[in-house]
Amino acid sequence: MFIIVSQTLKSRGKIAKAAEGTIKFMSKKQKKISEAAYFYSKMLTVRNNAEYFHYELSAFLSAARSPLQYTYDEVKGTTNQGWYDNKIINSPILQFFKDKRDINVHVEPIQTNQNLDLKAFDPVYVSDAVDVAILRQDGSVVERDVKPESTPIKSSELGTATLVMRYDFSDWTGQEDVFSLCKNYLDEVKKFVEEGIQKGFISN
Repeated sequence: MFIIVSQTLKSRGKIAKAAEGTIKFMSKKQKKISEAAYFYSKMLTVRNNAEYFHYELSAFLSAARSPLQYTYDEVKGTTNQGWYDNKIINSPILQFFKDKRDINVHVEPIQTNQNLDLKAFDPVYVSDAVDVAILRQDGSVVERDVKPESTPIKSSELGTATLVMRYDFSDWTGQEDVFSLCKNYLDEVKKFVEEGIQKGFISN
């Protein structure tokens, strides 16, 4: 009996190690980028609940900032820090979200402007038509007229409208809403990390 128990525990240990290896396959930067993408998807899911939306936005800000912080820690005090500083300075969106994360963590919870947008969806119809032609005996056309057939539109076929919440940062000068900005920011973070790895400035 004791041998069986020992073997069972040993097998569980192997499974645990295998699972642990799978989790560690991603680098810490990649993990945080994946984590930020997850919180972004949750923001979309709960967009019509302002309270839950801001919880997910707060988590997104922290997760998306971490890869840049890891990068800074690697280049700080080296000749590669100039590359990092220039990238941040020349990217309005990276600077903007750095400040947003710092305010959210150290000053107060993240704030946004909120408005309800009416999204209308109109159906597209293809109408039938009747082609009327008057022909001569030789087959040539004397007169031709195309008359569309009007088909009554059922009430169930009318366009639909949905109310969705829109969020904006009051201090962002562009037209993008929070969703567009967060997506652009996450894409920028990915490119930032990829460039650092390709240039050999940071680890994978």
